[in-house]
Amino acid sequence: MRATVISIGLAVLLPAVAGAQEASKPASGLYLRGEVGYFWSRPADIGDRAAWNGPNCVICTGGSLDDVGNGGMVGGGLGWRFNDWLRAEATVTYRGGLQLKDTDGSGYSYRSDINSTAGMLTLLVDSPWRLGPLQPFAGAGLGFAHNRMGGISQSATVSGLPVSESDPGGSNTGFAWQATAGLAWQFMPNLTAELAYRYVDLGKLRTSSGNSQFTVGTASVTVPTGGVEGNLRGQEALLALRWSF
Repeated sequence: MRATVISIGLAVLLPAVAGAQEASKPASGLYLRGEVGYFWSRPADIGDRAAWNGPNCVICTGGSLDDVGNGGMVGGGLGWRFNDWLRAEATVTYRGGLQLKDTDGSGYSYRSDINSTAGMLTLLVDSPWRLGPLQPFAGAGLGFAHNRMGGISQSATVSGLPVSESDPGGSNTGFAWQATAGLAWQFMPNLTAELAYRYVDLGKLRTSSGNSQFTVGTASVTVPTGGVEGNLRGQEALLALRWSF
């Protein structure tokens, strides 16, 4: 009798266990992805495109500006799972709230608003080893970023007089890349959450050449400028959701 009961129990439980294992197994095919996070910039090394001691300089001290601040990011896209361990994603991510906020060696303060929109194609590998319900993953991607730098405002006090300068902004589109690693948790059959770290290099920041407005006290004059150039790169922490079809 006991053997009969055990046999019946196994007949009932085994299909259920197999179904649960199948449900937890990542499904191949298409999925949607959405993400939010926070971006910490690295030193931007912004310097003059023209000769720093020439008539078209913006910073005019021979140094560079590094602090472009931190900001938020939001993105989304499509992914494709090839098998249990390999997938690819095509995403678009916007990073905003960044601001050049630095001073040069002569005491001038510089301000400019910065944002970036990047499109990436990323290849990711999911680890076969798990930390309980969490699955480690890592990946790298290539793409392009469109970086915008608003007009640069300069200000200082020289010999007791307020001095200011307004320089044109600009934008640049170029090569970008990223590397990422994190943990994924498939908490529903079709829904997976991610907590991840990412390093991104978004290419060049660049402003246009043109005319600047230079003001000393109440006197103002228009002067030519050659613009500036630097790098936009940093680290970010992000939360993401993947919905598999």
